[in-house]
Amino acid sequence: MSASDGANVVQGQTNIIAVNLTTPRAALRRERSHITMQVVGLEGVRVPVRVGLHASNSVNLEGGNDQVVGVNPGQAGPNSV
Repeated sequence: MSASDGANVVQGQTNIIAVNLTTPRAALRRERSHITMQVVGLEGVRVPVRVGLHASNSVNLEGGNDQVVGVNPGQAGPNSV
């Protein structure tokens, strides 16, 4: 991908990243469940990626409803992390 401001052109790699969150079942009030995060689109990424998560008021995440999760390139498999 390249970007230009008219006088300068910058080129670099661009990745479109998708984040999928799943849980084994929907938890009811005051119940706990685990969330699995799958990140796809990290092919060729060599630096850590920060993924911001924001949960609505209907969910309470341990550690707070606004979190940043770091994904290291070594965690990436062929299709996802």
